Amino acid sequence: LDIVPDERLVIAYTMMYNGARISCSMLTITLSGAGSGTTLTLTEQGLYFPNSDGPVGREAGTRELLNALALELDAH
Repeated sequence: LDIVPDERLVIAYTMMYNGARISCSMLTITLSGAGSGTTLTLTEQGLYFPNSDGPVGREAGTRELLNALALELDAH
């Protein structure tokens, strides 16, 4: 939805499971300089339908993905 290079990315997406919509989200990722690195801030606004894992499950999954990203970046 919005890309500002080296600053912000905004996306909207829908998750499906077994053919049923389980959530719709708008995700904003901001990047800012932090010493010799970068701080990534992620904000997600979500709508969770019945049979979804809800915000607790989404947070756990997102945390897992960010940890994997950190490991990959540290390797390089």
